[in-house]
Amino acid sequence: MYEELVKDLREISRNRAIPVRISGTAKEAADAIEELSAKVESLQFFADNISKLPDCNTCLKKNLCEFMPKYGEYCRINCPAWLGVPEPSKEGEA
Repeated sequence: MYEELVKDLREISRNRAIPVRISGTAKEAADAIEELSAKVESLQFFADNISKLPDCNTCLKKNLCEFMPKYGEYCRINCPAWLGVPEPSKEGEA
């Protein structure tokens, strides 16, 4: 079982350019796989949450904002100057 995990770890390291040093026993390699998978999960969680935040690309004053990044610069995420789509007024409410 551990030998298969070592082979998988080597394949992941080769395909994704993740620097992984394989040495020691197969048990140590299996522990390294578990550690890497935990890191990948936390990075995926972070990326998913960041992508939900408003940014310059979804702002109504996109081209008029003084904080708008120039081409090639990073986009501001969760900017305090962000202006979203106004909520539609509900007719019939007092």
